[in-house]
Amino acid sequence: MGNITSLMTRYLHWAIENRVKRDLKLILECPDCVFNELTFWLNNIKRLNRKHLAGYSFPHVLVYSDASNVAAGTYSIDIDSNIFHQMWTLQESLKSSRWRELQANLLALMSFKNRLRNKCVKWHTDNNNCVSIVQKGSAKEHLQEIAINIFKLCPELNITLDIVCIPRS
Repeated sequence: MGNITSLMTRYLHWAIENRVKRDLKLILECPDCVFNELTFWLNNIKRLNRKHLAGYSFPHVLVYSDASNVAAGTYSIDIDSNIFHQMWTLQESLKSSRWRELQANLLALMSFKNRLRNKCVKWHTDNNNCVSIVQKGSAKEHLQEIAINIFKLCPELNITLDIVCIPRS
């Protein structure tokens, strides 16, 4: 099933890892999050429990994004050289670079959604943590939420997202 298993079991793992004893009840810090993961698997296990033989798909669209503490920008070569730009509010500018990179990706995906629909997208970012979080999820709830939103948006628009890190240099 790929990276979806890591992304969509993050809260279940936290619940198990944080238990005091094996025989005691689980204390859930975020019961709604655990319930959402269990509901996801209940509704999707049959659909996802198969192996795709197609392998790698050549990207239709190349996207490059970056975020600073002031703003975020995304550029796509293949969809009429579209540009997404977002200035951060003061509160957003104080958040972590991981949050800004992830949020920039989500906002750009939403901005380009009609042009990315039914496409294989190779997304380039200079933040290795961002790549890992999109693929596997995060231990931080606010970052996990963004990763889930990216994950939900892609199948809704039939986007195959291949996110990769490129060095800043």
